[in-house]
Amino acid sequence: MEVDVIHTMEDIYEKIVQVLSCILEPMPLNQLGMPEYCRYILGVLANTKQMIEELEESYRSMLRSYDMIDEEF
Repeated sequence: MEVDVIHTMEDIYEKIVQVLSCILEPMPLNQLGMPEYCRYILGVLANTKQMIEELEESYRSMLRSYDMIDEEF
C-alpha cells in the first residue's frame, strides 16, 4: 500500500510540474494578447491549486488510515 501511495504522489507531483511548466511560455509582445495570457496563467494556477489540494486530502486520508491501524493494535 505504501509503495502505491508513494507512486501516486510521484505521479501527481510530475503532473503538477508539467502543468506549471506552461507558465514558462513567453508573454505576448503586444497589449492585445495580455488579457488572454493573464486568463491562461490564472487558469493554470487554479488547476495547480486544485491538484495540490487533492494531494493534501489524499495525504490526510492516508494519515487517518495509519492512525486507525495504530488504534487497533
